[in-house]
Amino acid sequence: MFCISTLNKDNLFMPDIRQQVAGGQIHMDKETTDWLFSEVAVREAPAPRVSPHRHTDGGGSSDSAGQSLLAVSVEDIELEQNTLNDWGADMLEFAEQVDASNVLQRVMRHVLAHWNLLDFGTNMEVFFSKCASLYKDNPYHSVKHAADVVQTLHCFAQMGLDKWLDSVDLFALFLAGACHDLEHPGVNNMFLIATEAPLALLYNERSVLENFHASTAVKLMGEHNILQCLKENEKKWVKKIICETILGTDMAYHLDWLSKFRMKASTLNKADPGDRVDRVHVLSPLTPCLWQLLLMTIA
Repeated sequence: MFCISTLNKDNLFMPDIRQQVAGGQIHMDKETTDWLFSEVAVREAPAPRVSPHRHTDGGGSSDSAGQSLLAVSVEDIELEQNTLNDWGADMLEFAEQVDASNVLQRVMRHVLAHWNLLDFGTNMEVFFSKCASLYKDNPYHSVKHAADVVQTLHCFAQMGLDKWLDSVDLFALFLAGACHDLEHPGVNNMFLIATEAPLALLYNERSVLENFHASTAVKLMGEHNILQCLKENEKKWVKKIICETILGTDMAYHLDWLSKFRMKASTLNKADPGDRVDRVHVLSPLTPCLWQLLLMTIA
């Protein structure tokens, strides 16, 4: 079985660059080595599952964002590959290894590269740096927590969730994970309502923080125009899913969403994930519910 799986690999005749560099068979300067390992990481990523509505002509280019996010060292790539694809990864330890101020950028770089989504957004390095800066130094709702959520969603996707989601869906999912607690004040909704805080009044005492996080995320996305490579219907879909998913992290509605999920899950056996019509008619109402449950579970 091992022999068959090995022979079926697309990179069967690709030399093991890492082993040759480590063994001293190849001698290169650090700059060249870093570039080479970045290229290998991209080529080893799974084939893209591009949405049928993917916008590829006009609307801006994301090349500079992708190259910037991929400009990492050999050690960085190896650390990410050994850590971030593992369900049991210790994200607090990972944050200490890479510097907590950069942990969200590092996780997003790896996850988007893994799923071939780097060209779905523009200005992403600046955008995720700004996201990281908006997380306060809270004991729990911090930038480390945001990175942890994204990494967990990445693991869920690897477990088969990607079978039902196209590339635009995955892109929206990971953005929601990165943004779901932006500017969290470190107190909960009950505290804000009890103290009649301005945010509670602004959002009529209903999912106060979740509305705030979703609103902040959409505004930030607009300021950096990160969705300009997508078609208009895709932009609306991404924003809709991000908002609904973040709103779904309000634990006050957990049982309601669980009940809805159980009802919707019964339609899965009628759907063909490869059929766009089936996916739209059957999975569209299911997907937001599923994402909200995932985020509520780990957030």
